[in-house]
Amino acid sequence: MDQSQKDGLEIIKVQGEKRERSLSETTSSVAVTTAQKIDQENLLDLSDIITRTANVSETYGGSGFTIRGISDEGSSANPLATVYVDGVAIPSQVNDAGPTDLWDIAQVEILRGSQSTVQGKNSLAGAIIISTQDPTMDWTWKTRAIWSDPNDRRLAFAGGGPIIDDELAFRVAVEKRDFDGYTKNITRNEMEDSVDSLVTRLKVLWNPAGLRDFTAKLNFMRDDREDPYRFSYTRYDVENYYDNRVATSDHENVTDITTDIVSLDLSYELSEHWSLASVTSQSDSDSLRLYDIDLTEKDERYGEMNHDYKNQSQEIRLSFDYPDFHGLFGGYWSNREKDAMDNQLAGVATPVTTIVDVLQNMGLDETTATQFANSYSQELPLIPVDYESDVYDRSTNRAIFADVEYALAENIALIAGFRYDTERYTYESLTETAFAGTLPDPTNYGEPGTAPHSIISGINQEVLNLVDRAGNSIPESTRDFNAFLPKLAVRWDYDNNDSLALTVQRAYRSGGSSYNIARAEVFAYDPEFTTNYELAWRSHLLDNSLFVSSNLYYIDWEDKQVSANFGLNSFDSHTVNAGKAHLYGMELEARQYVNSYMDWYGSYSYSRTQYDQFEAIAGAQVRNFSGTEFIYAPKHTAALGVNLYPARDWTVNVNANYRDSVLMSTRETDSRVSSRTLFNAKISYDKFDWSAYIFANNIFDKGYIEYARTDVPLAIFGAPRVIGVGFEAEF
Repeated sequence: MDQSQKDGLEIIKVQGEKRERSLSETTSSVAVTTAQKIDQENLLDLSDIITRTANVSETYGGSGFTIRGISDEGSSANPLATVYVDGVAIPSQVNDAGPTDLWDIAQVEILRGSQSTVQGKNSLAGAIIISTQDPTMDWTWKTRAIWSDPNDRRLAFAGGGPIIDDELAFRVAVEKRDFDGYTKNITRNEMEDSVDSLVTRLKVLWNPAGLRDFTAKLNFMRDDREDPYRFSYTRYDVENYYDNRVATSDHENVTDITTDIVSLDLSYELSEHWSLASVTSQSDSDSLRLYDIDLTEKDERYGEMNHDYKNQSQEIRLSFDYPDFHGLFGGYWSNREKDAMDNQLAGVATPVTTIVDVLQNMGLDETTATQFANSYSQELPLIPVDYESDVYDRSTNRAIFADVEYALAENIALIAGFRYDTERYTYESLTETAFAGTLPDPTNYGEPGTAPHSIISGINQEVLNLVDRAGNSIPESTRDFNAFLPKLAVRWDYDNNDSLALTVQRAYRSGGSSYNIARAEVFAYDPEFTTNYELAWRSHLLDNSLFVSSNLYYIDWEDKQVSANFGLNSFDSHTVNAGKAHLYGMELEARQYVNSYMDWYGSYSYSRTQYDQFEAIAGAQVRNFSGTEFIYAPKHTAALGVNLYPARDWTVNVNANYRDSVLMSTRETDSRVSSRTLFNAKISYDKFDWSAYIFANNIFDKGYIEYARTDVPLAIFGAPRVIGVGFEAEF
């Protein structure tokens, strides 16, 4: 049992809202995973926490996540949720291959619901806050070795101590992972989803002897890894496909990415009641992704993405703390840049409808035009296009914000806050396209000079024009956005450490520019907004041995950004503001210290999401998803775990998590993946300075699908049963 416990329960402090609060004082719905729980469940990366947290779910095999059914939309310029490591925002486009391993981590907080007041514009759905271990003024070292089957090897080391006694200290952490993967590529005769990663961190803490009220923390991190592409497909048209996982793509599906993070965290106690804090950060992620488009042994369609993401930010906070009045005021600046070079040999479905329209304009009747268009599409079902693009976009964000709490009475507190956010978004691009195949031969349809020969020649020219129109140079364009985001809450502390709170706040995601490939044009879209209503309950029961936390919420969503197709072909799409939606639900979490032999914890969530309205857009084919739920938005999630201490030095953890069935695509409302329940366990023998353990994830080897394509027999499978052993030592 950890010493940071009171009445048997581990004491947890929430830090993700920029002020340290107890769980009872925190009105936001937050799931906190401490270092103790990371150790008890043998949690190795962020995805392990996501799958075991109520109302949070992975999407597309770990390439993204949803909070309360709202997708993080990590591939977009402005995501709906952000992952922070030591206060540094990780570029959302690399969440699947970013620095989110859990070695030497102090705490992970998943904040469910809008965090726009304190965290800013990319937190409409919520935020994930990862805090690494700080240096200490005492020498500490630890090391770990883990091996699991299928063949996965992890070696890790962390430690540090004083450079100058009681003044300057450091801490380093290193983890190396080599994972063979689950899926064998039988075309290339190698593993499809192997991982090779190296994470290194250096943290320096300075608390000068002559200025004890001042503290500085300097953090360096490098995450270097070779991962699978954002998700790995496996064929399901082979015998025993869960246990015999195979892929057939002739081109690699890999990610090679290096992420560098630097942050400087300064704090100064100005007086007994006032303090000043500054966080300066920079992150740089350089990624190369290779992918096979057709995912077969044929050398037909493939691509490459060479993207560089740079983020810089500066935040200053002035905090105050009086008996009846406390809070903070802050200012924020950030600059985000993306330089994306994409190359692919793609295939565009031959647009039969467009060809029919062209032929009718040439004087053919509809029946004849349709016959020629269908015949042409049978000979050239896909238009091969060599596509190259270089896109540069930049976002500069400035904001002021406040979050204060005032005691109206002995047990009633008023909480108020706001954020005034401004953003300047800049976009420019250069796109080059070329036809990369063989056009149908008009002489196969008729002699030169005949009508069939002329018709096919005309279609060929239209196809070349279609490809040529997709190439263009877009000069730099700039858009400005601003938003005022208020927050108001009332908390009733009806007993010691027990409270009820009601919160209303507004959140938004800024607008931007969307590139239409088929038209080679940039189209602007506006911000989207949500209004969030939330009721929070916190209570300590059974002589403080049981803690219960619950949040009920309702969210109205307007001006929702959606993709609309404008009819030329499948690439004739861009983002528009056309949707309205609402969602509601609840989260319930509990943990209890039963006695010195047992404690348990559990969570449950219920969530309903629904598109309400899709407005008509001139010239656009906007699918009306009214009444449809969001993708990867499970109605029910649940988790349950127990820690047993059967004998001295022995600990047993058993836990399970459940996710309801989810919709995979709004375009196919019957395309669902079934519910699944996963069981995990760890048995450890712990001495004072070393421990050894065995663990098993997905104990019953539950075969489940995260996503399945309906056009070809390919799916993203969940991980099979994993059994492993570990050894840790401290000195």
